[in-house]
Amino acid sequence: MVWVPALFVLLAMFGNIYLIYQGILDPYPKLRIVAGVSIGIIAGAIIIFLNYYFALLARYENEVKQVMKNALLMMMAYLPRSLCILAILLFPLALMTLSDYFLIFWFIYGLSFPGYVNAMMLGGLFTKTEEVSSN
Repeated sequence: MVWVPALFVLLAMFGNIYLIYQGILDPYPKLRIVAGVSIGIIAGAIIIFLNYYFALLARYENEVKQVMKNALLMMMAYLPRSLCILAILLFPLALMTLSDYFLIFWFIYGLSFPGYVNAMMLGGLFTKTEEVSSN
């Protein structure tokens, strides 16, 4: 229920990035920078939100609205950890932009290791949250 709207928002943002890099905002260089940074921040926030959302959905049984609320609250309450999650997810992509030689690294590291590290981070966070709420 959440994945489809998030997918459309992310596709719209990537479409905007494509248009920006095609030169639609070339006459306005400052606006191009502002638009690119804004889209990047929104896309990052959605990626972080979806990580929390799907982890909460897998671990707990709640209504969609409650899971969305909890994911948003946890994303903001644990902002440094949220930014670390985003960095871990984007690290393989950043390496691939540096050189094509990192493509093999993508196959080794690309999907499984960031998912594992994020699962460990979120699992520890959920355990800590459960201990606080049970006291």
